[in-house]
Amino acid sequence: MSVAVPSRTVIGLACAAGLLPAAPAAALTADALWQAWQDQATESEQEITAAETSRDGDALTLSGVRSRVTYPDGSATVMLDRIVLTEQDDGSVTVDPSPVTRLTTEAAPEDGESSTTEIEIATTDLSLVARGQPPEIDYQVEAGGVDITLTSLTVDGEPVEVEAGATMTGLSGDYLVESGDGTGNPATTGQMSVDAVALAATGADDEGTGFSLEATYEDVAVESFGTGGLFGNADALVSRDVTAGGAYSYGATSSRFSVEGPEGGTLATQSEGGRSEYDLSDGNLTVDGAMRNMTFTAESPQLPGPPVEASIDEIATRFTFPLAPSDEQRDIALMLNLDGLTVDDQLWAMVDPQGILPRTPARLKLDLAGRMTLNEALSEIDPEDESAATFDSLTIRELELGFAGAELSGDGDLTFQAPSDDAAEPPEGTDDMIPAAPPMPEGQINLTLSGANALMDDLVTLGVLPEDQVMGARMMLGLFAESVGDDLLRSRIRLGPDGQVTANGQRIR
Repeated sequence: MSVAVPSRTVIGLACAAGLLPAAPAAALTADALWQAWQDQATESEQEITAAETSRDGDALTLSGVRSRVTYPDGSATVMLDRIVLTEQDDGSVTVDPSPVTRLTTEAAPEDGESSTTEIEIATTDLSLVARGQPPEIDYQVEAGGVDITLTSLTVDGEPVEVEAGATMTGLSGDYLVESGDGTGNPATTGQMSVDAVALAATGADDEGTGFSLEATYEDVAVESFGTGGLFGNADALVSRDVTAGGAYSYGATSSRFSVEGPEGGTLATQSEGGRSEYDLSDGNLTVDGAMRNMTFTAESPQLPGPPVEASIDEIATRFTFPLAPSDEQRDIALMLNLDGLTVDDQLWAMVDPQGILPRTPARLKLDLAGRMTLNEALSEIDPEDESAATFDSLTIRELELGFAGAELSGDGDLTFQAPSDDAAEPPEGTDDMIPAAPPMPEGQINLTLSGANALMDDLVTLGVLPEDQVMGARMMLGLFAESVGDDLLRSRIRLGPDGQVTANGQRIR
């Protein structure tokens, strides 16, 4: 999870208006800070207002503060009873918001359910200091704790019975905003650390079945940067002018999800930590993340005996994909790595009570890269429009699959012919044009399979597969692969420009 949104709310209206900047030498005044918030909100197509302002010496009090951002399908509003801005002798301004911030979000999509969410954010021992001069102001924040509570949720006007909240302790961070060029593209950087985060939710579905969720995270750290006014601007995500990025990491985590009833159960997880990074630049989005040393424990009335346990050494994902349209080929990538998956003996005993199958850890790794042309913004693509995006090339950098002693590995390179723009004439008596053929892949895929025969023999011994089906499977393997060692098969699949497919030189289509 990321604590970037809660941390902005803790900073109060400053972050809700998109402020965050660097520290110059001249003294900052309370009036200049308040004006900077208003200017930056206007620049980002938001609004921030105070029902009343009053001066008392070095302090400027803002009463009835309201910040609002409007989306195409809804809005978000932040409200505080009071913010006191006090000028300090060192040229800084302390920001003292009222202890409770109220957040209301409204969504009314054209083809979906409307909803209204109300949230309260309460802070304890909050210290927020602003330094610098507009358009650059730096905010340093510390808080002993932040409590976030869902106070109301309605869907299509009907209240939803759910309780949810989050608690964060030991917050500290620094945020910098540089703006004021009139382009609506403020530049922001920031970092935040949180000692511990706890989440909790309870509720029931439409049929009255109850559920509960609890989760904890330790040593959370968040870093972020960006330009382009992303907050409240969905179009910015598909603009090549926007740059944004960040990372977050966390230490030990735990979670527990329970569903009531005879068909319910409980799933508990633990991990030693993880990380996630993202980068948005030149219209491309890259996300990279991993979790390490996870354990899963499941129990249910439908699972006899003690809880079932499983563990995995690492879950890692990475993808790169274009968001903005372009006439140029763009990089794409996808990686999934599930390494060291094991289950306890109780689960093995359900399928293999005799211990015939090797119980080595299972693994799966798929690493793909390629090039594609995105002809329309990703948010505007019609799934049925095959011309909106075209693949130019695809490389299988790595394929690994291991289970019960069998191993499959592979790699390959494919290119795709440019799709034809010409549709075939309609059949006689109809007006329906025949769509142009989709692009055909051309290239080679190399596969190696070991331990397959031993695994099939074990499955026959277990009674999972009948002997005649295994014989048929071996015959099929003989058509597509050649033996290159003891229980070792290799296959070279070639795809020709005319749609021809061969395996080890033998035509199969």
